[in-house]
Amino acid sequence: AEGTADTDKDGIPDSQDTDADGDGRLDTTEQGSGGQTADMDGDGVPNYRDVDSDGDGTYDVKETDEDDDGDGLPNWLDADADGNGLDDSLVPGGAGCSQGSGASPFALLGLLTVALARRRRAVAGVATAAALAASPSVAQAEYAAEGGFNAERYVPSLDGSGFLGLEGARGPATDSVWVGGWIGYSRGGVSVKRLVDGQAVGQGLVVQDRFTASAQAALFLLPRLAVALDVPFIFHQDRDVWDPGLRTASGLEFNPAVQPAALADPRVALKVPTWEHADLGISTAVALGARLPLGGVSAFAGEESVTWEPTVSGGWNRGSWSILANVGAVLRTASSPSRPLQLGSEFTWRSGVRYALHAQRSLVAALSGAVSSSQSPVEARIGATLPWSGTLVEVGAGAALSPGYGNPGFRLYVQFR
Repeated sequence: AEGTADTDKDGIPDSQDTDADGDGRLDTTEQGSGGQTADMDGDGVPNYRDVDSDGDGTYDVKETDEDDDGDGLPNWLDADADGNGLDDSLVPGGAGCSQGSGASPFALLGLLTVALARRRRAVAGVATAAALAASPSVAQAEYAAEGGFNAERYVPSLDGSGFLGLEGARGPATDSVWVGGWIGYSRGGVSVKRLVDGQAVGQGLVVQDRFTASAQAALFLLPRLAVALDVPFIFHQDRDVWDPGLRTASGLEFNPAVQPAALADPRVALKVPTWEHADLGISTAVALGARLPLGGVSAFAGEESVTWEPTVSGGWNRGSWSILANVGAVLRTASSPSRPLQLGSEFTWRSGVRYALHAQRSLVAALSGAVSSSQSPVEARIGATLPWSGTLVEVGAGAALSPGYGNPGFRLYVQFR
């Protein structure tokens, strides 16, 4: 019996209230053919008294009577209103500031820089220690989620002229060929949270520990034109021990498997320096890049179609100081509505400063971010550049300032150029 219960606190007992839960829908509508015992989410509270009838974490009053996925259930009764197989309360993103690292990436960067400067063998030691510290533990998945996008946000310079993922604004002095590459580790690039009325009640990392390497080359056909190729590869990644509070709309635990190794989408690009004023130390360049859909989609390493990445670079150099700024976009041309974790096109920006010390040594710092309809991730990076064994090496570290797809809790990397 309802007795004197007043679910919506409007002063009218539920037994006399035509809308007991105050969601704007008549109790007779919410009861449907099941009568007063109808309980869509099985939580023991009948629909007409349940402020969240489908248990998707969003109050009924905020959901519509439309049927977005055409399954015969209105959105307010459908825990998977968009039909993507994922409970509507599960929100994908990046680890960002919410994921503790246990150790400062900037402190680790300092140790790595010293090691590089003093001993060549230290690189192998640091890499081995990192691999052991991040030993994988991958449990059996109950629900296999495919990514449908590339979750790596660190994008190295096309021709080695930039730093910390910024594209340089100058071209080569003469025709030449440049070869480089990088190797890196990141933690917490893709996460899923369960929200109840906007509050997170569960979280898991779809991509927890990721080790990535990339081979790069650029051919300078003319002083004003460069053709570049970047081929990244994920040689190991794993996921978090999963929070049992994360479940799909069908009630299965959302516990996705992640492909442990995969080729990532290769990037090809044309870069053209557009203007330079030697006296002012100002230069600009334009690059048009394209990522080819050859990477592992289920490894969060590839897209489903060609992705275009135009970038405009501007630089200023004066004495020991250099400043770079990039603005661009990631234009995704297609995605599958059946994939639970997706990302649309976005605007990107990066800015950084470099201070030259001596003998090709320098200190660098940068901010990198993106803006889309669903997220605005920002990452801070610092690093150092120094000569080593006949090449120029940049060691860097990054940490997320705000969460988003591909924005890890922290990252470490070494780039050779």
